[in-house]
Amino acid sequence: MRRNKEYNPRITRFIDSMKSDQMLFDYMSPCTIDNYLQGLLTQLFEIKNIDPTELEINLFRKIKTIISHYQYLLDEKCKYPIFPTAGIGLF
Repeated sequence: MRRNKEYNPRITRFIDSMKSDQMLFDYMSPCTIDNYLQGLLTQLFEIKNIDPTELEINLFRKIKTIISHYQYLLDEKCKYPIFPTAGIGLF
């Protein structure tokens, strides 16, 4: 993700803060979880690999898919803002 920030423009601030801040937590822009994202999150928490290498590979794949879909949901959300946000830079 760090190398491809242009693919995730709406979560760049969050990614950058993970690298530089000393905070224990942060938040990402809110969006409604659709059924697909809910399924991906469920699959993530159901991974039960014993082999550490397989576990890391499976976690990486799932998390990458989750972030990609999250970015898509944010893009969709920003297409139809409730309030005009021109020039404000909320996301």
